[in-house]
Amino acid sequence: MLESVFTGRFNDEAYNFVGIGSSDGQTIIPVSQDNPTPGTPNTDRTERSTEFYLRDAIELGADWSAWAGLRHTRLHRQTAPTPSGDATTATDYRQSFTTPWLAVSRQLTAHDMVYVSWGEGAESSVTPNAPFYKDKGMPEPLTLSRQWEGGFKHAIGAYQWGVAVYDITQPQYVDVLPDPIQSPSDTNEYLHVRDGNKHSRGIEGEAQTRVAERSVKLLADYAVSALPGLGVMANMAYEGPREVFPDDSARIPGWTRWDLGARYTQSLGAATLVWRAGIDNLFDRRAWREAPYQYSHAYLFPLEPRTFHASVEAKF
Repeated sequence: MLESVFTGRFNDEAYNFVGIGSSDGQTIIPVSQDNPTPGTPNTDRTERSTEFYLRDAIELGADWSAWAGLRHTRLHRQTAPTPSGDATTATDYRQSFTTPWLAVSRQLTAHDMVYVSWGEGAESSVTPNAPFYKDKGMPEPLTLSRQWEGGFKHAIGAYQWGVAVYDITQPQYVDVLPDPIQSPSDTNEYLHVRDGNKHSRGIEGEAQTRVAERSVKLLADYAVSALPGLGVMANMAYEGPREVFPDDSARIPGWTRWDLGARYTQSLGAATLVWRAGIDNLFDRRAWREAPYQYSHAYLFPLEPRTFHASVEAKF
């Protein structure tokens, strides 16, 4: 059983026009044009997730193995606007679903394995809690996503690498206006509707070594032998250029971000403490993280600046 609770309490937002920028992320708006007045309501959130799961592994002869699992999830989600918002848009709903997964593998040699897996996931969507939406904040019918994956893994000593292909089908939702020629209004509200499925296929590779200074891949995890329980990690993330408008008339450039982190596992009798600390965006790279297009507008989201974080997790 796994239970998690999220509580988010916010202030009103300052969503005010202060000037025109550029897609290179270098434009600086003069201080005289700043307008920090919090005139736009935000949304407070409370969410509880309770999961019950069963899993088992079966040996099918000397080389074959099978895994099976079943997970039942119960969600309880609540939202409410911050003080300047409309209290009638508050939401409170519950959803429950059960998702299975299966996998079969074959050990080709002592160091090589192939596998195939299948699983289901649940897609929980809700109509945005915002003006000009019909049925604001109402949950959509729960739908399922499905994923097939097959791959090859090689591991010897401190080194391992693998390659996998995947096929994912998941529902897709869009916002449409009954009269697309007219601007949104009380009589022409957006509808948040199912628009078929999104089908994704791809191939991905990974490599890992426990000798951090010799790692050249996306992720390195080094176990410090002098202090059992301590691990240090390095991560590199790269995103290529993206289009800003549907006609591809403007694009944002690609970016690369480096992260560092450390984890220490400490045993205290029947309890275990996991200490974590890290630095995201180590070199304080400035770039546009993504550029979603909605309501005939493009929204540019910057990379988070260099961020330090720390946490401790207790397991009993």
